[in-house]
Amino acid sequence: METRDSLLDKLVRCELPLNETLLMLSACPWSSEESLHVLQPRDVIAVLDRYLEGDLDARQLQQWAAELEARTDIGYPRGLAASLHRSLAMLSNPDSQEPISPDLVMGLRNELAGEAG
Repeated sequence: METRDSLLDKLVRCELPLNETLLMLSACPWSSEESLHVLQPRDVIAVLDRYLEGDLDARQLQQWAAELEARTDIGYPRGLAASLHRSLAMLSNPDSQEPISPDLVMGLRNELAGEAG
């Protein structure tokens, strides 16, 4: 059995099949008093690059972002939380935001890369 930490790492990296990781994570508590994994801009950029390269489709990207956005055991670095939250919100809610497209993803990628320095 994999640990919660290793499963969160798989989720953050969007390892496929994502549904298997989510099923295993469902056996773990959903919320946490503390962050067990800190999401970095480079983590999101790596997944966005996979979409831009054709390794992920829009549905997979949306599911990944929605799962990350809902978890309380994944934290955000100080000073970058707002841009990471915004990126995940844009991707997880394309019906109420902007549809997922290469242009949207490239814009989010560039924003995160610029803030990460």
